[in-house]
Amino acid sequence: MAKRNKIEPVTTDVASKIVEQCFKQYEAGRKYRDTRVKDWHGNEDLYLNRPRPALKGRFNVGLPIMGGYIDTLIAKTDETPQAIIAHLNDAHIRAAKKVDSFFEVDSDSIHANWAGADLDSRKMAGLYGRAIYLNYSESDPEYKSYRDLIDVYDFFCEPLGGKYLESHRFLGQDNIFRSEFDLEDVYFDQAQVAKLKTSISKDEVNKNSEEYKNKLNRLAALGITGNWDDYTGDRMFKLVMMGTIYRGKRYFVIFHPESKVWVRIKTIKEDFKSNLWPWTSWAAYPDRFNFWSKSPADDLRPACEAMNVLFNQVLDNRQKKNWGQRAFDDEMFPDPALLEWRPDGLVPVTVPAGKNLQNGIYEFKVGDINDTMNVVQIIDNILGQKTGITASAQGQSDKDVKVGVYYGDLKQVADRLGLLNKSYVEELEQGILRWSWNLWEHCPEGTMVKVIGERGVEWEALKKEDAEPDFAIRIKGGFAEVEADQLKKKAMTEGLLAVKNDGNLSPLLNKKLTAEEMLRSSGWSDDKIKQLLDPQYEGSDESLSKASQAIQDVLEGKLPKRYRGATTAFVQKILDFISDAEVTQQQYDILAAYAQAHMPMVEENMVRRARQQNMGMLVEQVPQAGGPATRMAPNVLPGGSPQGTASRSQNISETLTP
Repeated sequence: MAKRNKIEPVTTDVASKIVEQCFKQYEAGRKYRDTRVKDWHGNEDLYLNRPRPALKGRFNVGLPIMGGYIDTLIAKTDETPQAIIAHLNDAHIRAAKKVDSFFEVDSDSIHANWAGADLDSRKMAGLYGRAIYLNYSESDPEYKSYRDLIDVYDFFCEPLGGKYLESHRFLGQDNIFRSEFDLEDVYFDQAQVAKLKTSISKDEVNKNSEEYKNKLNRLAALGITGNWDDYTGDRMFKLVMMGTIYRGKRYFVIFHPESKVWVRIKTIKEDFKSNLWPWTSWAAYPDRFNFWSKSPADDLRPACEAMNVLFNQVLDNRQKKNWGQRAFDDEMFPDPALLEWRPDGLVPVTVPAGKNLQNGIYEFKVGDINDTMNVVQIIDNILGQKTGITASAQGQSDKDVKVGVYYGDLKQVADRLGLLNKSYVEELEQGILRWSWNLWEHCPEGTMVKVIGERGVEWEALKKEDAEPDFAIRIKGGFAEVEADQLKKKAMTEGLLAVKNDGNLSPLLNKKLTAEEMLRSSGWSDDKIKQLLDPQYEGSDESLSKASQAIQDVLEGKLPKRYRGATTAFVQKILDFISDAEVTQQQYDILAAYAQAHMPMVEENMVRRARQQNMGMLVEQVPQAGGPATRMAPNVLPGGSPQGTASRSQNISETLTP
């Protein structure tokens, strides 16, 4: 949602027309969605192995085929792409780096948890064909961004809107439950909230509603059934939140569907500066003209049902053979109950003249259906070929196939799942676009972000102008691109090595840039590469962290504590910051004086470090009894002071003076 500003509602007449339009659109969207519910229930039952009633004496055992397929689909697409926010022109290079760095933190599992939502979305797309998100941010009481995965049972949209939600004239979600206490927030129109409270006579948690029963199917499939009493302790209201277009303008509306009382009506641009719908979605099998397109589970369901039937026929057949029917001669066996098996059982028998005891009992034969499992295997193989979820993808040992065939099979999996990945990447770009707009609107100014600059890792304050949404969004990686990316890196590295090893061509290479590219292709991060190639780097991450904390304290108006472990890197970090960043004169003076005050500590620490290093060099060879005298390490003056330390210390203040 947007900031919790007290809303200024539209006129009563316009508001009533908007809500009436929204209600009709909501009803149409629900009917369109409900055409898919029956198939969704069938997919859920097979995925969760919901037991079905069976005839007496018959088996109805569910095989984990759907579950294995969906779980493999999730596992084989669990290569989360890397989102890169890049500049569109050179003037925005630094701003793009800051926003990209902030996104890396803001989207992690501790904050908005994009990876967690995306992992859950793959399961949703596998079962229902669609994954839907609501993207929004807030800054009251503090900045926070959200990427909520929306239940397909709660979402509705325009029937003829097509696969791209941004082109829909209306869309939204229902089953949004809010208590009386929640509705007291100034985010909602309080006059309308009062009207809502008096317009209904009981709680609006309608446990018999069709939507509620649809959602309960997931629990029923696991044997969790029943209608639970309201445990919130507060009166609840079921609301609808949606976007609609009225007279050419986009509106964001929240209303109560039974009473048609609205509690918030704003233009989209007032709540979301981008003027974009906050909902985004991707499809497993996108259909240009149909939003609720089919799912992978829809393709699998008939085959799963057939395989279950065939498997249970095998079990029924075996039971018939083990507990088969027999006929008996009642002249020989007047009491048939004695024919039932029991330990050391004795059965009295009277064999009439002219009859044979062996003919007294006849067992009805049950035919074998040994080839049934072969049919099951054939169906499984067809599914693997047509869907990409092959035996090797599901974990078949490479002992069962030749290595070349195995890896070729995995490549086929990547190719088949590439279509799914493309739709996913499209949505990811749309999600990041909305995130960048929301960041600009709710920017937490002053937040320190890590940037890889010319001097390596640097920390800078994020500003609102940095977050202005004018960036290029690139998605790198993902399941379908992993193999191609690795091959590309390998080819580039081999080409670079070929030039480097050629005596005639190697002088043409930029040595530092060559080293950077070779380290990058080996998987080293940019900040580590900067440290590895910086001859002045002292491995002083602690000093740099302390310097960044001191800078942030000053920017927040606090007086930083002195750091007795200060190094040249510590002081240089502060001086680099005030030379590059936009700070006030007062902040500049405080930080410059703070850096200068640490000069004596830096000199002491340099001398102490030099002594410690030379103590290790002092003895090159440990003397043995009767052995040669100890040789002194070179360049050591009496007293243990290394040559040159005094002169270097004298130059420190000149080198680091801003």
